[in-house]
Amino acid sequence: MRSPLIIMAACALLASCGGSGGVADAVGTFTSPYLAIDLASGKLEAYANLDADAVRSDPQWKTTKLLFRRLELGGTIGVSGSALGVDSDEPTPRTVAPTVMFVAVFEVTQVQWTALGGTARWLEPGLRAAGGSVVAASAPAYGLNRDEVESVTAAYHAGRDYLLALPTNDQWEVACRGGTSGTLFWWGDAPSDAVGVEVRAVVAESAGSMVGAQAVDSGRSANPAGLYDLHGNVWEWVDSPSGTVRGGSWNDTVAQARAANRLALDQTIHHPLVGARLLLIP
Repeated sequence: MRSPLIIMAACALLASCGGSGGVADAVGTFTSPYLAIDLASGKLEAYANLDADAVRSDPQWKTTKLLFRRLELGGTIGVSGSALGVDSDEPTPRTVAPTVMFVAVFEVTQVQWTALGGTARWLEPGLRAAGGSVVAASAPAYGLNRDEVESVTAAYHAGRDYLLALPTNDQWEVACRGGTSGTLFWWGDAPSDAVGVEVRAVVAESAGSMVGAQAVDSGRSANPAGLYDLHGNVWEWVDSPSGTVRGGSWNDTVAQARAANRLALDQTIHHPLVGARLLLIP
């Protein structure tokens, strides 16, 4: 039999979430396909559905609001030891059970990062030069280290009814694959098929003469879960016991952008090829 105190505590927790509607609002928020944070007010907004083209083209999702997609995915993560570019630190294939999570549709942009209270590292001369001198509201924030991502998000969500966090390694890879299992990329095993890598990822092979990360609304295809730039553009920090980044960047080959690939990096380093994608815990 459950303790009455535990039941009362659980009810109080639910009643505190999602505004004045109590438990009903909390449940509705948790089941909404999309949640967004208005960065000026900190208010959490629920959306029943959003058109995919509108998500990509609407500037508010890359500037004044953070948009999160509700996922309930599992599947096979990891990679076979004989796969393209596989490294010894990559886990062998295993199955993870579906869990609910709210993952940011886009990498954190420069204007969003400063709205969260973060420092514009990309304006520092050394980082700016190495990062391609890309300064634009809807370009990904880069030069971020893991420690400051955690401290900035903790300060922002303090006193609010939700948390912001980095995804774990498993959460990141499940989100990257978007419901697919076992392939090198969300679109399959071939780095470039008939469609071409350039419409899916900003990596060395597709960046061409362009130097630096590209705006998160530059017309690339979303993965099956409706998320953008899990492969390429900037490496993304994950929550792991040691510093780890995932996904590759505009300056790395497509092999480095594989879903299972991971790169060890000192969590205090401000690297010009590294940014972040956030997780919302309502």
